[in-house]
Amino acid sequence: TQIRNVACLGGNLVTASPISDMNPMLASMGANLVLARIGDDLKTIERRSVPVSEFFLRYRTVDIQSGEFIEKIEVPVLPKAFEYVKPFKQARRREDDISIVTSGMHIKLTPKDGAFVIEHAALAFGGMAPKTVMATKTAEVLIGSPFSRETFEKATECLLSEMNLPENVPGGQAAFRMTLATSFLYKFFLSIVEELKKDVAAIEASPSGFSGISLPLPGIPEVDESELSGATSFVSAEKPSVSGVQTYPAPKVASGLEDKLLPNTDAAKIKGAEDSVGKPVTHQSGPLHCTGEAVYCDDINAPSGTLHASLILATECGGIFEAIDKEAALRTPGIVGVFGAEDIDILGGENKFGPIAKDETVFLPIGERIGYVGQVLGVAVGETLDSAEAGARAATIKYGSPSGPIPVSIEDAIACNSFYEATRHTIARGDKSALEALKEMKDTTGPAKVGDLVKVSGSFRNGAQEHFYLETQSTLVIPTEGDTNLTVFSSTQAASHTQESCASATGTPQSKVVVRMKRMGGGFGGKETRNCFASSAAAVAAKRINRPVLLTLPRNVDMLTTGHRHCFLSKYHATARITENGAKLESVQLQLFSNGGWGMDLSGPIVDRAILHSDGVYYFPNFGIEGVACKTAQAPHTAYRGFGGPQGIAAFEHIMEH
Repeated sequence: TQIRNVACLGGNLVTASPISDMNPMLASMGANLVLARIGDDLKTIERRSVPVSEFFLRYRTVDIQSGEFIEKIEVPVLPKAFEYVKPFKQARRREDDISIVTSGMHIKLTPKDGAFVIEHAALAFGGMAPKTVMATKTAEVLIGSPFSRETFEKATECLLSEMNLPENVPGGQAAFRMTLATSFLYKFFLSIVEELKKDVAAIEASPSGFSGISLPLPGIPEVDESELSGATSFVSAEKPSVSGVQTYPAPKVASGLEDKLLPNTDAAKIKGAEDSVGKPVTHQSGPLHCTGEAVYCDDINAPSGTLHASLILATECGGIFEAIDKEAALRTPGIVGVFGAEDIDILGGENKFGPIAKDETVFLPIGERIGYVGQVLGVAVGETLDSAEAGARAATIKYGSPSGPIPVSIEDAIACNSFYEATRHTIARGDKSALEALKEMKDTTGPAKVGDLVKVSGSFRNGAQEHFYLETQSTLVIPTEGDTNLTVFSSTQAASHTQESCASATGTPQSKVVVRMKRMGGGFGGKETRNCFASSAAAVAAKRINRPVLLTLPRNVDMLTTGHRHCFLSKYHATARITENGAKLESVQLQLFSNGGWGMDLSGPIVDRAILHSDGVYYFPNFGIEGVACKTAQAPHTAYRGFGGPQGIAAFEHIMEH
């Protein structure tokens, strides 16, 4: 589902993280990947085998060709004795943290000529290069040498040379990371000594259980008792039980009106009534979250006959949406229907929607300009999710040639004067002439003395941020013949918005649409308004075909279509007077530009909040600020925790730092 069971070992390998925990382990063990693809004749399956140690080519790049996927991971089985694999990891926290350095080490020992000889060794490291790397030179030092402290000391010197990091290495901490690598090798030696003791004791106790091994066995290197703690590792050690206590302060008790209005309160307590004031209360869904039993929208047991939906999205923008050929989609096995703007007309619904300005469409009508890549053109509905997605891909879209400016960034929008003018607001106080003169003043250079007026100017940027909630936008729409014409199960932060948009798009009285939201699987503002287009698309399909429809956006589609935290570009001029007691703030002029995307959504209130929160705890007697949202060729951007406040405050903090 969207919430659980979405990770796999193959995905971890293909991601090729240079600080992966698992990749060095598999590489050191000599694991192989079986890669498969459909042959050119579309009938045969072609396979090839690639060692994990050779799979990682460079940063985030692996040896996987177009059309291939990891079919199988082959991991050799270790014998009962004298062959060992150990994982190592150092992070800033013990649990749930990425590695600084990680390693997998593999060694095979053979009794020979009165000593244990290293027959094979493989050392793999993460965090020491842009990819998982093998310490091949160090392994060569080990192989063929006796298993002894002296051998590992030589190997340590070789490892320091082989894993030498420059001071300016990305990620920093060069010396620390090199020290970690050598300490892992030292811990590996200590842990193998302890494992070897156990194996020797087991063999001597029951020689018949270990074929091919003859007694007596060679001696084991001695390790001082003070070093034994180095043989343990939190990675493989049993994790301690975890408990926590939260203490609530006792509520302040004071005599008030309740003593007169509710004189029997104390009597009730004496009779055994429990006073819950000031006592901890368990989160109602806490146990379900911890056990994985919590039901999210995509987990709901859909009624019989439920269809699956997949959105048809624009892959180009700036041109006219000239036509859509549904025939190929309708020929796709399992497809039940393909719906667009004309179906909203058939239902007598309204295609336009939006929380403030009705400037977006559920489905873009043919003949209108495509605003951004990912704009919804239609929806394909099928008996299975695979058939719905195949049908959406099969629909052929005819695009007109792009015309006019296509502003993507804030700078593009400024250059072509593309703004939501209704969002432009200004606040000013103090000496207006001082504010007007700010832009003409030159910035201060060199040291300042008491009485000088220091002036700075510049710009500051806030980047976008993806909501990345656990469950993507998900909606199950069930049409009925009773008083409730549509029942909508939706992961929404604003059930009334979803109700209004579904009712409007389907031509259904709002009182006949019931929206239910038990658990949204994360929101952070991203499901306040951006759920509406997806819910409306599912509602139109469900009402047109009179069957339940489930639409759960794939992660990539959700990220493409639902908008992010607003980017901001801030331009400023500010002055301060140098006094005996430090600098005293005088004047500031600040311009805030946000990237609103192709629909206004909540960009206006977000810019307003950035304006109103910007100066925070700082007071400039002469204060001027203007904010406006830019209209760009991106998905409409939307609410996010802080709702514009962080962007405004960050810009002002930058001014103070400057």
